[in-house]
Amino acid sequence: MMTNIEKIIKQGKIHWVCGSCGELCGNKHRLGHMATFHIGVCDVCGLSTAITEIRDYGGLNERRAIANAQSIEDKLSKFNEE
Repeated sequence: MMTNIEKIIKQGKIHWVCGSCGELCGNKHRLGHMATFHIGVCDVCGLSTAITEIRDYGGLNERRAIANAQSIEDKLSKFNEE
């Protein structure tokens, strides 16, 4: 069965991501690349935090994102426990 995160990734409508979701779902954050962050809602995890465009992480890597979906779910569980 697909997790909620996997469903979001499969929809392909990810534009704004937080740092941790960008690292888990993007191709790669380019060394020396500058990104502008603002406070908003991450399209992957749904948390209100500092976000930037997925392009700043080299675009969405769906295979990598699906492989890391459980890590994102675990992050949300820890956040909800606090």
